[in-house]
Amino acid sequence: MQSLSIKYKTFSTETADIDAENQSRLYNEEAKDLAEYSASSKQGILARTQQPNFDPKGLIYAIQSEKYIGYCQAQQVTPDYIRIGYPWGKTLDSQTRQELFEKAVAYYKQKFATNEILKFEVNALHTDWEIQNQFIQQQGFQQVQTLVTPTIDLTKLDLQQLSKDYEFEVVGNDSFESFNTIVMNDTENARLKPTKEFLQAMFTNNIDVMDPRPFYILDKEGKRSGFVSCFVPKDKEGKYDLTKPPQCFNPNTDPVDEKNLKWQLFLKICNQMKSFGYNEITLYINEKSPTYQQIDKKAITKTITWNVYEKI
Repeated sequence: MQSLSIKYKTFSTETADIDAENQSRLYNEEAKDLAEYSASSKQGILARTQQPNFDPKGLIYAIQSEKYIGYCQAQQVTPDYIRIGYPWGKTLDSQTRQELFEKAVAYYKQKFATNEILKFEVNALHTDWEIQNQFIQQQGFQQVQTLVTPTIDLTKLDLQQLSKDYEFEVVGNDSFESFNTIVMNDTENARLKPTKEFLQAMFTNNIDVMDPRPFYILDKEGKRSGFVSCFVPKDKEGKYDLTKPPQCFNPNTDPVDEKNLKWQLFLKICNQMKSFGYNEITLYINEKSPTYQQIDKKAITKTITWNVYEKI
Protein backbone atom coordinates (compact mmCIF):
# COMPACT_ATOMS: atom_id res chain seq x y z
CA MET A 1 0.00 0.00 0.00
CA GLN A 2 1.03 3.61 -0.50
CA SER A 3 2.24 4.98 2.86
CA LEU A 4 0.61 8.38 2.31
CA SER A 5 -3.00 9.12 1.40
CA ILE A 6 -3.93 9.39 -2.26
CA LYS A 7 -6.11 12.15 -3.67
CA TYR A 8 -7.84 11.97 -7.03
CA LYS A 9 -8.69 14.78 -9.43
CA THR A 10 -10.00 15.05 -12.95
CA PHE A 11 -8.60 17.07 -15.81
CA SER A 12 -9.38 20.79 -15.51
CA THR A 13 -8.95 23.66 -17.93
CA GLU A 14 -7.65 25.72 -15.00
CA THR A 15 -4.74 23.30 -14.48
CA ALA A 16 -4.53 22.05 -18.07
CA ASP A 17 -0.82 22.73 -18.57
CA ILE A 18 0.14 21.08 -15.28
CA ASP A 19 -2.18 18.12 -15.88
CA ALA A 20 -0.87 17.51 -19.41
CA GLU A 21 2.77 17.94 -18.47
CA ASN A 22 2.49 15.41 -15.64
CA GLN A 23 0.45 13.01 -17.74
CA SER A 24 3.14 13.04 -20.41
CA ARG A 25 5.84 12.46 -17.80
CA LEU A 26 3.96 9.57 -16.17
CA TYR A 27 3.45 7.73 -19.45
CA ASN A 28 7.01 8.26 -20.67
CA GLU A 29 8.54 7.13 -17.39
CA GLU A 30 6.70 3.81 -17.39
CA ALA A 31 6.44 3.08 -21.10
CA LYS A 32 9.88 4.14 -22.35
CA ASP A 33 11.30 0.62 -22.22
CA LEU A 34 8.28 -1.06 -23.83
CA ALA A 35 8.27 -2.35 -27.39
CA GLU A 36 7.30 0.24 -30.01
CA TYR A 37 7.31 3.01 -27.43
CA SER A 38 6.30 6.38 -28.83
CA ALA A 39 6.88 9.37 -26.57
CA SER A 40 3.90 11.32 -25.27
CA SER A 41 4.00 15.12 -25.31
CA LYS A 42 2.23 17.86 -23.42
CA GLN A 43 1.18 19.47 -26.69
CA GLY A 44 -0.33 16.24 -28.01
CA ILE A 45 -2.34 15.71 -24.83
CA LEU A 46 -3.65 19.27 -24.83
CA ALA A 47 -4.67 18.93 -28.48
CA ARG A 48 -6.71 15.81 -27.69
CA THR A 49 -8.53 17.61 -24.88
CA GLN A 50 -9.96 19.92 -27.55
CA GLN A 51 -11.73 17.11 -29.38
CA PRO A 52 -15.55 17.14 -29.18
CA ASN A 53 -15.78 13.70 -27.56
CA PHE A 54 -13.29 14.55 -24.80
CA ASP A 55 -14.83 14.42 -21.33
CA PRO A 56 -12.55 15.89 -18.64
CA LYS A 57 -14.23 13.82 -15.93
CA GLY A 58 -13.07 10.67 -17.72
CA LEU A 59 -9.40 11.63 -17.28
CA ILE A 60 -8.46 10.95 -13.68
CA TYR A 61 -5.18 11.63 -11.87
CA ALA A 62 -3.82 10.16 -8.64
CA ILE A 63 -1.89 12.64 -6.50
CA GLN A 64 0.25 11.97 -3.45
CA SER A 65 1.92 14.73 -1.44
CA GLU A 66 1.00 17.19 -4.24
CA LYS A 67 2.83 15.05 -6.80
CA TYR A 68 1.09 13.36 -9.73
CA ILE A 69 1.78 9.62 -9.48
CA GLY A 70 -0.66 8.09 -11.99
CA TYR A 71 -3.55 8.59 -14.38
CA CYS A 72 -6.23 6.68 -16.24
CA GLN A 73 -8.37 7.89 -19.12
CA ALA A 74 -11.64 6.72 -20.62
CA GLN A 75 -13.80 8.36 -23.27
CA GLN A 76 -16.89 7.63 -25.28
CA VAL A 77 -16.18 6.70 -28.91
CA THR A 78 -19.67 5.58 -29.96
CA PRO A 79 -23.07 5.68 -28.22
CA ASP A 80 -22.50 2.20 -26.79
CA TYR A 81 -18.71 2.02 -26.45
CA ILE A 82 -16.38 3.54 -23.88
CA ARG A 83 -12.67 3.22 -24.66
CA ILE A 84 -10.52 2.96 -21.55
CA GLY A 85 -6.77 2.84 -21.20
CA TYR A 86 -4.30 1.21 -18.89
CA PRO A 87 -3.61 3.21 -15.68
CA TRP A 88 -0.08 4.57 -16.14
CA GLY A 89 2.30 5.51 -13.32
CA LYS A 90 5.65 3.85 -12.66
CA THR A 91 5.44 4.19 -8.86
CA LEU A 92 1.79 3.16 -8.49
CA ASP A 93 1.09 0.28 -6.17
CA SER A 94 -1.46 -2.34 -7.23
CA GLN A 95 -4.27 -0.89 -5.09
CA THR A 96 -3.98 2.65 -6.45
CA ARG A 97 -3.67 1.42 -10.03
CA GLN A 98 -6.84 -0.60 -9.50
CA GLU A 99 -8.67 2.35 -7.97
CA LEU A 100 -7.75 4.62 -10.87
CA PHE A 101 -9.14 2.15 -13.37
CA GLU A 102 -12.31 1.53 -11.36
CA LYS A 103 -12.97 5.26 -10.96
CA ALA A 104 -12.81 5.78 -14.72
CA VAL A 105 -15.21 2.88 -15.29
CA ALA A 106 -17.56 4.00 -12.53
CA TYR A 107 -17.85 7.50 -13.96
CA TYR A 108 -19.17 6.29 -17.29
CA LYS A 109 -21.40 3.63 -15.74
CA GLN A 110 -23.07 6.36 -13.73
CA LYS A 111 -23.20 8.77 -16.66
CA PHE A 112 -24.91 6.21 -18.89
CA ALA A 113 -26.77 4.28 -16.22
CA THR A 114 -29.80 3.75 -18.46
CA ASN A 115 -27.77 2.20 -21.29
CA GLU A 116 -28.13 -1.56 -20.80
CA ILE A 117 -25.77 -2.47 -23.65
CA LEU A 118 -22.90 -0.13 -22.71
CA LYS A 119 -19.55 -1.78 -23.38
CA PHE A 120 -16.00 -0.95 -22.38
CA GLU A 121 -13.14 -1.44 -24.80
CA VAL A 122 -9.39 -1.46 -24.36
CA ASN A 123 -8.00 -0.74 -27.79
CA ALA A 124 -4.58 -1.65 -29.18
CA LEU A 125 -2.41 -2.96 -26.35
CA HIS A 126 0.85 -4.19 -27.83
CA THR A 127 0.98 -7.99 -27.56
CA ASP A 128 4.44 -7.82 -25.97
CA TRP A 129 3.26 -5.58 -23.13
CA GLU A 130 2.79 -8.47 -20.71
CA ILE A 131 2.08 -6.51 -17.51
CA GLN A 132 -0.45 -4.22 -19.18
CA ASN A 133 -2.27 -7.08 -20.94
CA GLN A 134 -2.36 -9.10 -17.72
CA PHE A 135 -3.86 -6.20 -15.77
CA ILE A 136 -6.65 -5.72 -18.32
CA GLN A 137 -7.44 -9.43 -18.33
CA GLN A 138 -7.64 -9.39 -14.53
CA GLN A 139 -10.39 -6.76 -14.82
CA GLY A 140 -12.59 -9.28 -16.61
CA PHE A 141 -11.93 -8.06 -20.15
CA GLN A 142 -11.93 -10.61 -22.97
CA GLN A 143 -9.78 -10.34 -26.07
CA VAL A 144 -12.09 -9.88 -29.05
CA GLN A 145 -9.75 -8.92 -31.84
CA THR A 146 -6.14 -8.83 -32.97
CA LEU A 147 -5.04 -5.84 -34.99
CA VAL A 148 -1.86 -5.57 -37.01
CA THR A 149 0.10 -2.61 -38.25
CA PRO A 150 2.28 -3.76 -41.13
CA THR A 151 4.76 -1.37 -42.75
CA ILE A 152 4.51 -1.87 -46.49
CA ASP A 153 7.24 -1.13 -49.03
CA LEU A 154 5.34 0.41 -51.96
CA THR A 155 8.19 -0.33 -54.35
CA LYS A 156 7.64 -4.05 -53.77
CA LEU A 157 3.85 -3.99 -54.04
CA ASP A 158 2.33 -5.02 -57.35
CA LEU A 159 0.14 -2.02 -58.15
CA GLN A 160 -0.60 -3.43 -61.61
CA GLN A 161 -3.43 -5.33 -59.91
CA LEU A 162 -5.32 -2.05 -59.68
CA SER A 163 -8.31 -2.58 -61.96
CA LYS A 164 -9.41 -0.03 -64.55
CA ASP A 165 -12.99 -1.26 -64.27
CA TYR A 166 -13.77 0.93 -61.25
CA GLU A 167 -14.07 4.65 -60.80
CA PHE A 168 -12.79 6.39 -57.69
CA GLU A 169 -13.84 9.65 -56.14
CA VAL A 170 -11.57 11.79 -54.00
CA VAL A 171 -13.57 13.91 -51.58
CA GLY A 172 -12.95 16.42 -48.87
CA ASN A 173 -14.06 16.11 -45.28
CA ASP A 174 -17.69 16.94 -45.93
CA SER A 175 -19.18 13.53 -46.65
CA PHE A 176 -19.61 12.05 -43.21
CA GLU A 177 -23.08 10.70 -43.94
CA SER A 178 -21.57 8.48 -46.64
CA PHE A 179 -18.69 7.46 -44.36
CA ASN A 180 -21.12 6.52 -41.63
CA THR A 181 -23.51 4.57 -43.86
CA ILE A 182 -20.73 2.43 -45.30
CA VAL A 183 -19.03 1.76 -41.97
CA MET A 184 -22.31 0.84 -40.28
CA ASN A 185 -23.09 -1.73 -42.97
CA ASP A 186 -19.64 -3.29 -43.21
CA THR A 187 -20.00 -6.86 -41.95
CA GLU A 188 -16.24 -7.32 -41.44
CA ASN A 189 -15.95 -4.26 -39.20
CA ALA A 190 -19.31 -4.62 -37.48
CA ARG A 191 -18.08 -4.74 -33.87
CA LEU A 192 -17.78 -1.02 -33.25
CA LYS A 193 -20.30 1.32 -34.87
CA PRO A 194 -19.04 4.92 -34.96
CA THR A 195 -21.48 7.79 -35.28
CA LYS A 196 -21.33 10.41 -38.00
CA GLU A 197 -20.18 12.90 -35.36
CA PHE A 198 -17.35 10.61 -34.21
CA LEU A 199 -16.08 10.14 -37.77
CA GLN A 200 -16.31 13.87 -38.39
CA ALA A 201 -14.28 14.58 -35.26
CA MET A 202 -11.66 11.98 -36.19
CA PHE A 203 -11.08 13.61 -39.55
CA THR A 204 -11.41 17.31 -38.79
CA ASN A 205 -9.43 17.31 -35.54
CA ASN A 206 -6.33 16.07 -37.36
CA ILE A 207 -6.54 18.36 -40.37
CA ASP A 208 -3.69 20.66 -39.27
CA VAL A 209 -1.06 17.93 -38.98
CA MET A 210 -2.54 15.13 -41.07
CA ASP A 211 -4.33 15.07 -44.38
CA PRO A 212 -7.31 12.70 -44.02
CA ARG A 213 -7.47 11.50 -47.62
CA PRO A 214 -10.68 9.53 -48.20
CA PHE A 215 -11.33 7.68 -51.44
CA TYR A 216 -14.69 6.31 -52.48
CA ILE A 217 -15.12 3.47 -54.94
CA LEU A 218 -18.17 3.85 -57.17
CA ASP A 219 -20.44 1.13 -58.54
CA LYS A 220 -21.83 1.18 -62.09
CA GLU A 221 -24.64 3.52 -61.03
CA GLY A 222 -22.18 5.93 -59.48
CA LYS A 223 -23.12 5.04 -55.91
CA ARG A 224 -20.45 5.17 -53.25
CA SER A 225 -20.04 1.53 -52.29
CA GLY A 226 -16.83 1.66 -50.28
CA PHE A 227 -14.14 3.96 -48.96
CA VAL A 228 -10.63 3.97 -47.54
CA SER A 229 -8.93 6.73 -45.59
CA CYS A 230 -5.29 7.57 -45.04
CA PHE A 231 -3.73 10.07 -42.68
CA VAL A 232 -0.90 11.73 -44.58
CA PRO A 233 1.55 13.55 -42.25
CA LYS A 234 2.27 17.23 -42.83
CA ASP A 235 5.23 19.30 -41.76
CA LYS A 236 5.08 22.68 -39.99
CA GLU A 237 4.54 24.45 -43.31
CA GLY A 238 1.55 22.28 -44.15
CA LYS A 239 3.39 20.30 -46.82
CA TYR A 240 3.53 16.50 -47.00
CA ASP A 241 6.20 15.17 -44.64
CA LEU A 242 7.96 12.43 -46.62
CA THR A 243 10.00 11.37 -43.59
CA LYS A 244 6.94 9.81 -41.93
CA PRO A 245 4.88 7.07 -43.61
CA PRO A 246 1.14 7.70 -44.09
CA GLN A 247 -1.16 5.68 -41.84
CA CYS A 248 -3.93 3.94 -43.73
CA PHE A 249 -6.96 2.23 -42.27
CA ASN A 250 -8.90 -0.90 -43.12
CA PRO A 251 -11.04 -0.28 -46.24
CA ASN A 252 -14.80 -0.40 -45.73
CA THR A 253 -17.48 -1.55 -48.18
CA ASP A 254 -21.26 -1.51 -48.16
CA PRO A 255 -22.54 -4.05 -47.28
CA VAL A 256 -20.55 -7.19 -48.27
CA ASP A 257 -17.29 -7.27 -50.20
CA GLU A 258 -18.27 -9.88 -52.77
CA LYS A 259 -16.27 -8.23 -55.58
CA ASN A 260 -13.10 -7.74 -53.54
CA LEU A 261 -13.55 -3.98 -53.65
CA LYS A 262 -11.52 -3.53 -50.47
CA TRP A 263 -8.44 -4.81 -52.25
CA GLN A 264 -8.99 -2.31 -55.05
CA LEU A 265 -9.41 0.49 -52.52
CA PHE A 266 -6.21 -0.55 -50.80
CA LEU A 267 -4.28 -0.58 -54.09
CA LYS A 268 -5.74 2.80 -55.01
CA ILE A 269 -4.62 4.45 -51.79
CA CYS A 270 -1.16 2.88 -52.13
CA ASN A 271 -0.86 4.13 -55.69
CA GLN A 272 -1.89 7.62 -54.57
CA MET A 273 0.62 7.71 -51.73
CA LYS A 274 3.36 6.56 -54.11
CA SER A 275 2.46 9.40 -56.46
CA PHE A 276 2.92 11.83 -53.54
CA GLY A 277 6.51 10.58 -53.17
CA TYR A 278 6.12 8.06 -50.35
CA ASN A 279 7.97 4.74 -50.53
CA GLU A 280 6.10 3.07 -47.68
CA ILE A 281 2.88 3.20 -45.68
CA THR A 282 1.58 1.66 -42.50
CA LEU A 283 -1.79 -0.09 -42.43
CA TYR A 284 -4.05 -0.42 -39.36
CA ILE A 285 -6.14 -3.51 -39.96
CA ASN A 286 -7.79 -6.63 -38.52
CA GLU A 287 -5.42 -9.60 -38.60
CA LYS A 288 -8.15 -11.74 -40.21
CA SER A 289 -9.02 -9.21 -42.89
CA PRO A 290 -8.94 -10.63 -46.45
CA THR A 291 -7.21 -7.42 -47.51
CA TYR A 292 -4.32 -8.08 -45.14
CA GLN A 293 -4.10 -11.69 -46.28
CA GLN A 294 -3.76 -10.60 -49.92
CA ILE A 295 -0.73 -8.40 -49.36
CA ASP A 296 2.48 -9.93 -50.70
CA LYS A 297 4.44 -10.68 -47.54
CA LYS A 298 7.65 -9.79 -49.37
CA ALA A 299 6.42 -6.20 -49.41
CA ILE A 300 5.94 -6.12 -45.61
CA THR A 301 9.07 -4.91 -43.84
CA LYS A 302 7.70 -4.89 -40.30
CA THR A 303 4.53 -5.88 -38.44
CA ILE A 304 3.30 -4.77 -35.03
CA THR A 305 0.51 -6.75 -33.34
CA TRP A 306 -2.08 -5.32 -30.95
CA ASN A 307 -4.76 -6.83 -28.70
CA VAL A 308 -8.28 -5.41 -28.41
CA TYR A 309 -10.34 -6.21 -25.29
CA GLU A 310 -13.99 -5.80 -24.47
CA LYS A 311 -16.25 -6.06 -21.45
CA ILE A 312 -19.98 -5.55 -21.05
